[in-house]
Formats: sequence, structure tokens, C-alpha cells
Amino acid sequence: MRAVAAILVAGVLLGHWPELILHLSSDPLLWVARLSGTLPQTVLPGLPGWNDPNAGITTQALGGLAAAQWLRGEVPWWNPYSGVGLPLAAEMQNSALFLPFVLLLALKNGVVALKLAMQLVAAFATFALLRQLGLRRGAATVGALCFALNGTFAWMAHGPMLPVAFLPLMLLGIEWSAAGGRGGEAWLALGVAYTLLAGFPETAFLDGLFAGSWAVLRLAQARRGAWRALLFRLVWGGGIGLLLALPAVYAFAQALPDSAVGVHGAAAGPFLLPRRELALFLTPYAYGTIGFADQWVESGLIGGFLQLGLLPPALLGLIVGRRERGLRWLIAGWALVMFADMLGAPLVGPALDLIPFFARVIVERYVWPSWELGLVVLAAFGLEDWLAGAQRPRWAAPAAVLTAALAVACGLWSGRDHIRDLLTSAPGYWPYLLGSIVAAALVLAASAALLSRAPGRRRASAAGVVLTVEAIALASLPLLSGARGAPLDWAAVRFLQKNLGLARFVSLGPIAPNYGALFGIASVNADYLPVLSSWSDYMQRHLFPGAGIALTPVIADGTELATVMPRHIGEYEAVGVKYVAAFHGSTPFRDIADPPRLAFLGRAIDIYELAAPAPYFALIEGACSLVPQGREAVVADCAAPARLLRRELFAPGWTATIGGAGVPIGRAEEIFQSVTVPAGRSLVRFAYAPPGVGWAWAGFAAGLGAGLIAAARRRAARVHGG
Repeated sequence: MRAVAAILVAGVLLGHWPELILHLSSDPLLWVARLSGTLPQTVLPGLPGWNDPNAGITTQALGGLAAAQWLRGEVPWWNPYSGVGLPLAAEMQNSALFLPFVLLLALKNGVVALKLAMQLVAAFATFALLRQLGLRRGAATVGALCFALNGTFAWMAHGPMLPVAFLPLMLLGIEWSAAGGRGGEAWLALGVAYTLLAGFPETAFLDGLFAGSWAVLRLAQARRGAWRALLFRLVWGGGIGLLLALPAVYAFAQALPDSAVGVHGAAAGPFLLPRRELALFLTPYAYGTIGFADQWVESGLIGGFLQLGLLPPALLGLIVGRRERGLRWLIAGWALVMFADMLGAPLVGPALDLIPFFARVIVERYVWPSWELGLVVLAAFGLEDWLAGAQRPRWAAPAAVLTAALAVACGLWSGRDHIRDLLTSAPGYWPYLLGSIVAAALVLAASAALLSRAPGRRRASAAGVVLTVEAIALASLPLLSGARGAPLDWAAVRFLQKNLGLARFVSLGPIAPNYGALFGIASVNADYLPVLSSWSDYMQRHLFPGAGIALTPVIADGTELATVMPRHIGEYEAVGVKYVAAFHGSTPFRDIADPPRLAFLGRAIDIYELAAPAPYFALIEGACSLVPQGREAVVADCAAPARLLRRELFAPGWTATIGGAGVPIGRAEEIFQSVTVPAGRSLVRFAYAPPGVGWAWAGFAAGLGAGLIAAARRRAARVHGG
């Protein structure tokens, strides 16, 4: 097992060879935070391992804030640095309660550290699953490496990748329970809990449906009289997992009714995959690296790819395999149904939409982990059949390879118009297309040469090497779009950290939304999903009309905040904005008669100071002297009772105390908080937690207790049995 562990660790690390050997950085900070007026110089064009800026604005920025709060001994319920304060854990996709893994985001380039951790968990969990399915150590090792280097990890190094590692853990728990082994419930509980705590509901939902289908199959296959015991073990393990994740799920569910969810709403309509993106299923770099030529994909929906080398043995296993036929066809059926749904096949979508919440899930983007693991399992069975010398028709292996080749050809044909456009309009594109075709031909030729012959030790080793090298190449190619650094304007960040105090700033470009949370400086910009509607509605009425749910420098229709904000200076001052960050030389206030003064002139970022920002703590009525003690406390010395205003978002869950006694919090100025303070000297403290979260913590404690009791009983049974 030590040799296997070493191989798995080495294989995962080799998937990061551009970072480890060439020292190319894939840190989203260099691309997304916008601390420079230019993008970093890269070896290959494109983005290094993530196809969504959420790798920076959500995972890195908000997850980094959560990690910092945990390290200070705080539960990360609230983010005071985005918008005018917003719930943190309720946003969920930042993985705020994903302990201990979220703590990795406190490290420099913690996104890469988190990705490595998830890949290692995926590798060992997949190996254990394949071994539990009765597969040989070699096939299990290769399969584990292929899943650890899968397309979702290669392209989605942010929230959607985090639950991926725990899908094989859930399936391991189901398999162990089905085999009657003690401990299956524990693996299932851990898999369920971490799938939810990882923080991306849509990936977790589809992975849960796949695992649920797997569990139903095992129940149907259980011997007469054994299915009740299996059902109990599955419900017990899954229930404990749900309880362990309850604080995170509760925070999200509690905030959701009062939040806007953008395209994920019930009225958003179905999402269908454009046909041209079929080319990327098996030849993932046929259109270039991620973001190549600024038009890599049409929809931005595709969330992974399938490793071509796994397809022939998977198809071979479907043709000739005899063991676990039901499981093999369950996996194939799941893939076909989901594929039909994403293409808009008649009847399929409406039928699936009968499943609660399914209609709100973007299947095209988040189904990939179940496909990738399913393909690994099928391929491992196929390799096992081949190695065992299973009787098969002579045409089986050629048919499997030809079917895979036909799938590649159909995908490229579907993208022919886009390929033609890239060949004529994108300099440097043709090597990607040629390389993809040549690589596919070599992989298929190797598959044909190996699977068409009787197996032997050398051929088995060669098959493992081919699949491992292919997986490493596919996973590492995007990382060649990494950079060795970029000239970032840290001086502007330090200026704000020193001078902002309890005020806020607004970005017209630099210091991207949510990055203020990472740097500890409050920015009125926010890019959240879900986001409390009280804030998004206020923002659209007063700060950026037409912006939708996010206050970003540029919105979908191309309107720039820099053209809108100068006409709303008073509204920004009213929410406590003191500074305006703009790219150097952009002069956003050139058409204003009395423009704000330039307070900081940087290499890439200029900062302007507004004349009359509203204070964070102020009085609505009465006369008091106010001495803030940070954002969550203020000393008020009043001659008579007065009303205090706190410019933090009013939301259920906020409480206030004066002298240790609770006082009610009211709403003021549409979205802010107010309390009544008595005459004399008072220390007013504010605190936030999701309302009713104590019940969620009680559920967590019950789940933890149940798990510990079950573990103690198993240990006692082993000791007694020994």
C-alpha cells in the first residue's frame, strides 16, 4: 500500500509539473484581483486551470476571509467588507464551513493548495472504491489517478471542484454497507457531510442523485431479507452526514428565501449545451487552451471533459463484461439521460424536472464529476475484463475503439464552423487543432494495439502508462498558461488599509469585487450568489441602475460603473464611501465641476477621496459623543436617550446589547441598522448569527455524537470478537 500511496501522490504532483518545475503561477490573484493595469505574461495564452473568475472573487477572496476568521477564533457567519455587509457562510460557494480544508486558503495561492488537497482525497477515495468493487490493484491505481486528474479539476479550480473529491467516498460507503462490512456508514457519513460542506449546491445535488441511484441499485440487488438492514445502514450513514453539514445547509437555506439568485431562479428556463461544445468532450483543447482567443466556448456552461483513453476499455467492458452488469449499465444509463437532458431531448427534461430543485440546476456545467467517475469505473472494469482474459467476440475491441473514434469525429464535426472561424481569425490556433487530432489518433491507436491482443504484464503496464501520461498531459496543459509574476500595485492596497478606517471604497476597475474582504478593506462592490435582495435592490435603485444583482465595474450590457458613479456621488457618500479606486490615468471625474481630490497616485491604481462620506456610526435623533470600538461596538455618551445609526446591512440574525442586556434592532435609511441608546455612557455591541442556528448546531452535535457512539460500539465489538 505504501507503493500505491507513493504512486498516487507522485501522479497528482506530476499533474502540476508546470507549477512545480517551471514555477508558473496559476494564482487567480494575478488575473482576477485587478491590481495591475495589464494581464500577466504567460507561456501559453489563456487561463491557468480555471474557466471562471469565481476562482478569485469567491474561492480565493471570500474563502480567504472565512479562513482568516476561523484562525481568529470566529465562526465566519458575516462578511463586513463586501457591499454594506453581507452574510458569508450563507453564500455557501465560498466553503466557509469546509473545515479543515478552507484553512488552506489562508496560504499564499491557497487555491492551488486546496486543489491539490482535493485531488489527493479523490485519488485515495477512488482507489478504495475500486478495490471495494473487487478490481485489481493496478487497475484501481490507474483509475484513481485518472479521476484525481479529471476534467473538472483541470478546468474548474473553484467552488464546483470541491465536492468532486467526496463522490467516490459516498460510493465507497454505499459499497461497504452493501457488502455488510462495518464502517460503511462512517464513509457514507463523511462523504455526504463533506459533499455539502464543500459549498457548491449544484455539484452536490447532482453527485447526490448519482449516489442515490447507485444506492437504489444495491438495495434492489440485496438478498431477500437483507435489504432492510442495508436500507438502515444507508439511512443511518446518510442521516449522520446531513446532521454534520447542518450548520452550513441551514445558513444557506435560511437566507435563500430573502435572496436573489440570478440565472438560477425558477423562471430562468432550461440551459442547453450549444452543439459546438461537443467537440470539447473528448478533445478538450480542440479550441485552444482555456479562454484562447477570448472565445473559447459559446456558453461558458461546459464544466469538464472525458479522458479519451478511458472510453475504449469502458465500451469494451459494456460489451463483454459479465460481473456487475447492473452497475455498468446504471452508469451508462445515467450518462445517456443527462446527455439527453443537456441537449434538450423531448420528454427527458420535463421528466427530470419533476425531481425537486432539478430545474434550477445547470446540468451542462455540474454533471461532469459523475460522468468522469462513472467513466473511470467502467474503464477499470473493462481493463479488468481484458486482463482476466474474458471470452469475447473478436470484434469487441475494434468496435470499442471505432465507436470512440466516431465519437471524436462527431464532436469535431459539430464544431466545424467554430473551427473554421478560429483558423481564419485566431493567430496561433492551428497547432491546438492539429495537436488535438494527433493526440486523439495516438491514444486510439494505442488502445487498438493493446486491447486487440491477449494481455500480459508488459501490455498491462503499457496500458497503465498510456492512461496515466494522457491524464497528466490533459490536466497540466492549462497550467502552461500560468505566469511567473505580475507588477501588482500593492501600494494602493496598503494606502486603503492605512486610511480607510470604518469607511468604504468603490472600485471602478481595480481591486475586483470581494477582494476587499481578502485584504481587510471594505468595498461597496460585491459579486455574490445568492445575495440578499435588500442589498441588490437598494444597489440597483441608488448606486448602479440596471446592474442586476452584482455591483461590478462592468455589467452584462457593457455599461461601465465609471460612467455611472460620477452622477451618483451623493448616494455613494450616503453608504459610507470615502475613496474611489480607478485605473491610473483613467480620470473618471473629468466631467464633474467640483471633482474629488486625487488622494493617491499609483503605478496602476489612482485613488480619489470623496468630500462627505457618511460615518459608519451616526445619530438619527439626540446628542451623543460616539467612540467606535471597531465595527461591532461603539461607546455612546448621551445627555438623553437617542437613536443610533449603524451603516451595516439590516438582516435577520443581528442582535445588539447594551450593558449585556439585549435591545431591539430597527431598520433605518432603507437598509441600515438602528438602536435606541439610553442617557449616560453605554457600550453598544453588535453580533450576527443566522437566526435559529442553535438548532442546526444541536443537529450537528447529535450527528457527531451518533457517529462517535457507533464508532465506539464497532471498536468494542472488534475487541470482544478478538
